[in-house]
Amino acid sequence: MIPHESPSPPQAVNINNRLPEELVCLVNDAYMGIKQFPVPVGNKIYYGCCEMCVDKLQGSDEFRYGIDPFSKEKVDKVGAYIVRQAEDNYSVFYFKSKENHEKYMLEMSS
Repeated sequence: MIPHESPSPPQAVNINNRLPEELVCLVNDAYMGIKQFPVPVGNKIYYGCCEMCVDKLQGSDEFRYGIDPFSKEKVDKVGAYIVRQAEDNYSVFYFKSKENHEKYMLEMSS
């Protein structure tokens, strides 16, 4: 059984910087700031924070995909361009590419 640890708040990360997927709980869509548990699914490695996340990632593709907020396309969380939603928020966005992230940020600043 994987123990669930409540990490201390992650150190500040610029919302424009790509996050390593291993620091994100891909089930909770949350930047955790510490390495998460690797979860093998097929030939890919996903990351979760606890046993429940492992079960969800291995049991359903629902938790392995996100929606790119710019293009509205379904994106595999492994390989996505992951960034924080806001400076004071643990939530993350999954973009298909760095270019989509840049276009989204331009659109939001207009």
